[in-house]
Amino acid sequence: MVNKTDRLFGGDSELEIRFKRIISFSSDKRTALFHMTNHCNLRCQDCWFFVEKFDQRTSEIREIERWQSFAEKEAERGTTVGLLIGGEPTLYPNRIAAIRSAIPYLTVSSNGEIPLSRTDFPDTTVALTLFGGYKSDDKMRAIRSNGTRFSGLFLKVLENYRYDPRAGFVYAVNFDAIDEIDETVKRIRDNGLRVLFNFYRNFSSHEVETEDQEMALLDRVLEVRNRYPDVVSSTPHMLETMFVGKTHWGKFGYNTCPSISCDFEGAKERMSNGHPTLPGFNAYTANHEVTLCCTGGDCSTCRDSQAISSWILSNMRKYMKSPDLMRNWVEAAESYWSQFIWSPWHPHYHKDDLEEKLDLINYG
Repeated sequence: MVNKTDRLFGGDSELEIRFKRIISFSSDKRTALFHMTNHCNLRCQDCWFFVEKFDQRTSEIREIERWQSFAEKEAERGTTVGLLIGGEPTLYPNRIAAIRSAIPYLTVSSNGEIPLSRTDFPDTTVALTLFGGYKSDDKMRAIRSNGTRFSGLFLKVLENYRYDPRAGFVYAVNFDAIDEIDETVKRIRDNGLRVLFNFYRNFSSHEVETEDQEMALLDRVLEVRNRYPDVVSSTPHMLETMFVGKTHWGKFGYNTCPSISCDFEGAKERMSNGHPTLPGFNAYTANHEVTLCCTGGDCSTCRDSQAISSWILSNMRKYMKSPDLMRNWVEAAESYWSQFIWSPWHPHYHKDDLEEKLDLINYG
């Protein structure tokens, strides 16, 4: 008779240990997302924040004491992980510091033009935005808030974060710049950084790639991942799920996305439809009001990499059907956690340090 462990892991004890490490590490991680400001030094092409007029929907709290109090209340609510987005968070490092004083694990999403102090925030992950590729990025992102264009943004970001272990690129690829992907990842590698692929969406026109274009993009990023396995953190399963928008149990969208605010009044039906949600997750505007989700764009076309990762991870039970599926889940989870400098899966740690950290985890 095949026991449960053999059915799940196929007798692979290493896979079982990896699974238990993930469960133990993630058990006390509770995430919230914070819009730190409505302002930005750039106007990236089709940035959902400005296309959807988020900057006009709410006011912005400026008093640092209120940010401090807000962070403390979130910590009391159980939040241990903060995702800080904008606008551009690095415009207000004092607000980042206020959140950091109460919430231990932070990631700042940044356009990268303004470096986040390594001295003040040594343990804060920095997720750097990149659109298209090394040539297309200027066309798509190097635009001032007054509409003035400039050049050299990608090179500036590389300079700001050269060999910075906190930083990695969230690289939004699109079909029009498919030939730039390989060289772009090579340049990121040569700068000592890593890449998580994202799927670029044209939020202003709601145009989407055809199925053939999606598959061509998927084939290319898989090729690049195979060429630079130590640079691209996305796993094949994560990439396929993101580019296709579905997996073996269903389709990604509003009714299944787990990154929905639990306290958002308009999401009660979604919260009770039986699909998993992130425990205690809320997304907050810059005036500390609860909003729907991480982006607030068009749910029908959303392929946000963080939301896709959360979808995979929160549906662990869907993978508990075969060792191959379990391996997909474990690899996706390890890849997800490897983004963060405060995670023991982050490659910045030397092997001995990694083992020491993992030894501190109660495997259960």
